[in-house]
Amino acid sequence: ISDFGLSAYDAEMLTADKYLADYFENVAAFTSYKKLAANLLLGEFTKLNTAEYFECPVEPKSFAALADLVGNETINSSTAKKLATRMWNDGIDPEEAVTSEGLEQINDTSVLTELAKKAIDASPKSVADYKKGKASAFKAIIGAAMGMSGGKANPAKLSSIAEEMLNSSK
Repeated sequence: ISDFGLSAYDAEMLTADKYLADYFENVAAFTSYKKLAANLLLGEFTKLNTAEYFECPVEPKSFAALADLVGNETINSSTAKKLATRMWNDGIDPEEAVTSEGLEQINDTSVLTELAKKAIDASPKSVADYKKGKASAFKAIIGAAMGMSGGKANPAKLSSIAEEMLNSSK
């Protein structure tokens, strides 16, 4: 828990299977983002495992590279989930896939601002609903902007920019 910054629940889940625990420790040796690696491992890879105990076809160093890509904000969590499945099923290298397929997350504030502006301009009903206090309207605006970006916008930064734009126009 203290060595890897994990919650008690995550630690319990990881140590419930010796093979999973060993795999995680091997992954943790290659990444600075141990908590992220645990989340991806428990979320995505354990879903893909159909064996009685944890068997992983992905090298720990490759899995660590995926955690680093998320931790460094090169890709977002949605892209990471898709890559995790492809790594498991097809043995792809996550760094190569990100580079060759242009999967990098959009972090540029000017691009995110333009996406937020377009989504706000295209969603007058959602804007009106947001200003009336409907949280789901904000999610609709962000969803529209994410769609415009092909799912590559940094969702946290985009949300912050859009919220600031909406609140300054109240």
